[in-house]
Amino acid sequence: MLLTREPGPGAFTLDQAFLNTPDAPDVVIGCAGSADKSSNGTPGLVFYDGADRRRRGMHVTLSPFDMHNTLIASGPDFRRGVADELPTGNVDVAPTILWILGISPPQPMDGRVLTEALTIDGPRIGTPRTTQIEAKIRRENSSGANT
Repeated sequence: MLLTREPGPGAFTLDQAFLNTPDAPDVVIGCAGSADKSSNGTPGLVFYDGADRRRRGMHVTLSPFDMHNTLIASGPDFRRGVADELPTGNVDVAPTILWILGISPPQPMDGRVLTEALTIDGPRIGTPRTTQIEAKIRRENSSGANT
């Protein structure tokens, strides 16, 4: 997957992925993956064709296997036995803790308060929406026609 700040053929924009911030890179690449098992036996295989895999890092994929975070929270302000199925990430930890402590952040934050996991009232949660977007690139075939 290719994401770019400016629209381009075959690429998604950073806006479409909610990544367009002043500090974001101009180009983001997501590796392909599958549900096959990796070399350590866990589901979620990443396809990478770099020459020297030992010395090169990567930020994996956007597959469900890489996007499911584990967060364990305990204390009087967290509900017991909750498995949160809403989209969440590490970016949500700080806003949640600040909310519990009654502290307003000095500037807007990217994350959200994990209201659904709290025993206290939190900000209202909107309904999550799933959107499928498609990027295509037009190619010229041997006769000169676009496909």
